[in-house]
Amino acid sequence: MLLEIFKRKAKNKKGFTLTELIVVIAILGILATIITPSVLQYLDDAKSGADKSNAATLENAVKRLQAKGTLVLTGTGAMNQSQIVNAIHNEINPIPTCSDTSKTFVLTKSTGKVTVETKGTFTGDKVELVEAGT
Repeated sequence: MLLEIFKRKAKNKKGFTLTELIVVIAILGILATIITPSVLQYLDDAKSGADKSNAATLENAVKRLQAKGTLVLTGTGAMNQSQIVNAIHNEINPIPTCSDTSKTFVLTKSTGKVTVETKGTFTGDKVELVEAGT
């Protein structure tokens, strides 16, 4: 007899109560609030890492071109920005762009180093490595 009553009660219980649903939604909201900043930080770190890697790739391309003699950065026959960009473009096509649109890759001609810097007007020893039209 007790078993029959239990079976009837179990049969009549269908779905979740409103309280149970609200508790689950609240828990999911709390978890999302805790996890979201971490995920966003991981994304920012990944973009920064990608930019550093691309800068190293560009720097290696500059070194290869200098070793071949097709890229002259200083002294007699030093190339201007468009010549430098075209030479690098022939080595790496397309030239990568920064993940952060407010930054760009900059070549320091005296050292051959490529860095990520805030966009601006670069003169003298620094050359922005950006293809025409981008």
